[in-house]
Amino acid sequence: MMQHMAGEVVTAKPMPPMPSREGAWPIYEPFTTADGEQIFVGLTSDGHWRRFCEHFKRDDLLQNPAYRTNEDRVRARPVLRQVVAAIVARHRLAELAELFDRIDIPFAPVAKPGDLFEDPQLNAGSRMLEIDFPNGVRAKLPRLPLEMDDHDFSLRRQAPALGEHTGEILGELGLKPAEIAALAERGIVTMSKKS
Repeated sequence: MMQHMAGEVVTAKPMPPMPSREGAWPIYEPFTTADGEQIFVGLTSDGHWRRFCEHFKRDDLLQNPAYRTNEDRVRARPVLRQVVAAIVARHRLAELAELFDRIDIPFAPVAKPGDLFEDPQLNAGSRMLEIDFPNGVRAKLPRLPLEMDDHDFSLRRQAPALGEHTGEILGELGLKPAEIAALAERGIVTMSKKS
């Protein structure tokens, strides 16, 4: 959140949520690519701006005194946002990702939740847990991003089905199997087939 906090200092205004917000940088938001994907682009320095304009042969933007400094470009954001959006819209996501990486411009493909199941960073270090869902599907979900000394916050048990642990819990409370069966038969407790 540091950059958004800095944006409030620079603009002396509260930061509204993206993408409507203003900030300390002229371009710092997602754009739609030619293949309908989204890529987040940050042109946050004079070097980023220069490399972007040089690569896309937009010397007119580099020579324009209205866009000389970062502060000038922040003031011209509505115009420059349209220019960058038009450039990005002519290129595919993979092409832009390779280019921006090569010319050192901050970017990130905007992932949808379904894109994250096989994400290498999420899957590194056992950060994803195999979870059983009630419909019989098993899927990986991120574990809580907590670390506390050597405590393991991994999955201890799958979420139980309705009544799955009833027998176990009542047994721990001291009820005998016949008593538990009688309660289930009378509909006082629910037992699953696994209990």
